[in-house]
Amino acid sequence: MLLDNNDFTRLRLSTKMIKIIQKTQKQYTDLIIEERLDDTDNADKAEDETEETIVVEGEAIMNPEHIYKTINLDQEIDINTVLCQTQNGRGLTELLLEGQNADEKMITQITHILCDCLLAVYGERPSTFHKDMIARSLVKTYPVLASKASEVPHALWFHKNGRGEGRHAGKIHYRMEYYAKKSDKRVISRPRAQQNTQEPEPEQPNLLDVDEDLDTLINELKFAVPSEITKAHIKNLWRKTIKVRKDHRDEGTFLTFLGDFPVASAFNGLLITNDYEVMKPKSFDFGEAWSDIQRKILERHRDMFRYVNSDFIRALAVVREKNPTRGSKRLREEIDKDLRKINPLHGIIQWIHADKDMPTPDIPQIIVVGEQFMEGTCSLVWKNVVIPVETGVLSAFVLLCKAFTVFGIKCSPADKLFFSFFNATCFKVEALSTTANKFMNLL
Repeated sequence: MLLDNNDFTRLRLSTKMIKIIQKTQKQYTDLIIEERLDDTDNADKAEDETEETIVVEGEAIMNPEHIYKTINLDQEIDINTVLCQTQNGRGLTELLLEGQNADEKMITQITHILCDCLLAVYGERPSTFHKDMIARSLVKTYPVLASKASEVPHALWFHKNGRGEGRHAGKIHYRMEYYAKKSDKRVISRPRAQQNTQEPEPEQPNLLDVDEDLDTLINELKFAVPSEITKAHIKNLWRKTIKVRKDHRDEGTFLTFLGDFPVASAFNGLLITNDYEVMKPKSFDFGEAWSDIQRKILERHRDMFRYVNSDFIRALAVVREKNPTRGSKRLREEIDKDLRKINPLHGIIQWIHADKDMPTPDIPQIIVVGEQFMEGTCSLVWKNVVIPVETGVLSAFVLLCKAFTVFGIKCSPADKLFFSFFNATCFKVEALSTTANKFMNLL
């Protein structure tokens, strides 16, 4: 086994000793090559030869096509079977077994070795499955290499859908893309469905009974009187008329629908929530993820907005302050800037006195009747539509996040990253933005 730079560093050898060792190794390598050249006339031995040797700066390097040919990534493996095939990999293995944290140089070396293995076994364009499997194997063998900035342990190496649906990320992915671009092999492009930024609504089965008429159900829903007695029946009518709301979303007339169907504002926004769960069936429960994030935010930014007594409202203010949208879209009028100084959640939550008229915002927001930054009577308001939420500011905010999807409208451009943060971390229906990722790393 030949010594390399990692061994010299670990053994703390002097420069003179290193040069002596390198000279000896070069002479030994040259001798081996000469012996192999002398044996080329032996056909039987040539057929049995399974490894080719390339000499680079005096170091013998085995041909990846031969040294990795026994690797199978159909399931998770001990990654040492890959790393130990090369001298450089064996040096990295020793450092990792000693518990040393990986620096940028080590990460690059590991990436190159893993990608050489993929290239040798599966070509320039390995499948997503095999790239994901080798990344999982690496982190499983050496947990110290797991990503600390993502819920996916192997995200640093390969993150499936890390940049959106069908768009991947990670060190391995980017290097294999580099190999693919360098390759002159022909690739057969197959047409696939166009990627949309918003998940398409799933096809809805026909919910109508044989003897039911859609127009009859619509009229019944339009004039229904909400109460605990009629709640189950109204929910059934709402479920069967889902196509009507989809048509309004597509036409951009959902506000008209809310005005024509007052029942939509009943039951603390329950019907809006039901539609959101149909449109985003893979969404997570907001409260489960938020409780831990809120605690970390308040611990990390304990000196911000100390005048706000409510922990939830204070945490929202911190998220908005730390997730600004850059560029011209963030420009605001001077009056809006002044209001932001008074209320850091201006445009999202507004507090008014009981004797004031209900505002009519162009973009949905929460109106709280009560003292500033305190719990009170909450409502989700969009122009002349008011949806009372009697369960508090937290429930009202969750409903607000869902409303943009159900209503088929966009939030203010200045708050795009603010709402995107919650969609990524709590509902888990979006990818985490770069700004939000940096914010989460600090927590």
